[in-house]
Amino acid sequence: MTNPLATTSIMLHLTISKWAAEVTDLKALKAVARAFSSDTGDDKYKKALFIGDPLKNIDRCAGRLRNHFYRWTLNWNEAGQGRLIPSRDFREFAGGHKELSSEFYREIENFLDEYDDHCETAREHKGDMFNKTDYPPIDQVRQKFDIQLITLPFPTTQDFRVEAPEAIITELKEQIDKSIEAVNGTVDMEMNQRVKVRLEMLLKTLRVGKRFNKSLLSELDFLCSMAHNIRGALTPDTLTKISVIQKEICVLNPEVIRNSQSLQDDLITLCGKLL
Repeated sequence: MTNPLATTSIMLHLTISKWAAEVTDLKALKAVARAFSSDTGDDKYKKALFIGDPLKNIDRCAGRLRNHFYRWTLNWNEAGQGRLIPSRDFREFAGGHKELSSEFYREIENFLDEYDDHCETAREHKGDMFNKTDYPPIDQVRQKFDIQLITLPFPTTQDFRVEAPEAIITELKEQIDKSIEAVNGTVDMEMNQRVKVRLEMLLKTLRVGKRFNKSLLSELDFLCSMAHNIRGALTPDTLTKISVIQKEICVLNPEVIRNSQSLQDDLITLCGKLL
């Protein structure tokens, strides 16, 4: 079987490593055990190393990185191992990823610039709970943060090379073909789900009379573009739906929609049919 995703998609895996800035404090655990006369053999006590949340800006950057990654990619298996991005979208995705990564590392350096001050504040407030050995040197802390974006081409039976008896190779290729069918089904399902969510948001906005936001159309247009770039993996029904959305919804002017009740009524009817 020819894999329609093999030439149109890239498999991505994103890993973001962060320092939790907390440790297991055995002294505190023993103190709790004495205070409550309890057996703490299976208990754990995590102690935050800092006062307040000096890592919050780093956490926010990590969240933006993940949101960007999930917006541009699609799940391809039930285990959630890696995600697919249309090859044509990779350059634009990579540009945004680079900017967000730079922001992530800038916030790390901002935190490290004030690291000694954060440690001193912790010493002043934590009293006997403060343990200097809980605070690694700055160079070691820097190494606890990282972003890894791994890119791989999607597997295909045409690339299958292994030395084994012909019968075994044939069986393995058949298994790969079945996996490809399952992958296509998963990709089609997620595309439909993401389109459904946006259509429901559009329908709700029109029904309750909220101010129409142009982002509703731009997000639908974004999904239609993504679908076009992986159309070989989508079912005819999905492609038909995408075509209707492009031709009858995405081309509309948000301002015209705001000022036309009849157009809003037509959109409500159309969204109902598509859903």
